[in-house]
Amino acid sequence: MDAANRIEQALLSLASSLWTELGVAGVDRHHQDCAVDPEALLLFTATLAGRDGRLRDESLDCTLAIAPYLFVSRLKVLLKAATPTVQARFEPLAASFNRLTKTYVRFPKKKSASAWKIEPSHKFDRGAFDRPGQIMLRSRSILGVTARADLATALVCAGSHYL
Repeated sequence: MDAANRIEQALLSLASSLWTELGVAGVDRHHQDCAVDPEALLLFTATLAGRDGRLRDESLDCTLAIAPYLFVSRLKVLLKAATPTVQARFEPLAASFNRLTKTYVRFPKKKSASAWKIEPSHKFDRGAFDRPGQIMLRSRSILGVTARADLATALVCAGSHYL
């Protein structure tokens, strides 16, 4: 296997492991003690979606389930700072999410973006946000989807030397 394929496999494994920590069914759990940043993970996954159909489908299913806890304003800021390639690869994910969501949450997208031809499996169960990787979602469920919740998460994760 050449270096490019090894790097691609490592990136896919990383994304899969992080989504598993958010609750997607999976066996790779290499980030059990990490807080997962869902908005950054969405952009990262969008860049890999064309390489792994299962990752694309299951991450979208999870995203639909956690939609009320996603910080769309933050997603817009991250998207604005992203490269044009990342922005372009996010477009089909945004179009698919917006087509399928049953919530008030809408992702930013251009009008010309086409949605993926998939239907969610609805296998994802968000549970009680009891995994360490879900701490940001847990904070948002308690404090609201605001910068205050993300700041509380950062303080908790930083340890006692900041308190």
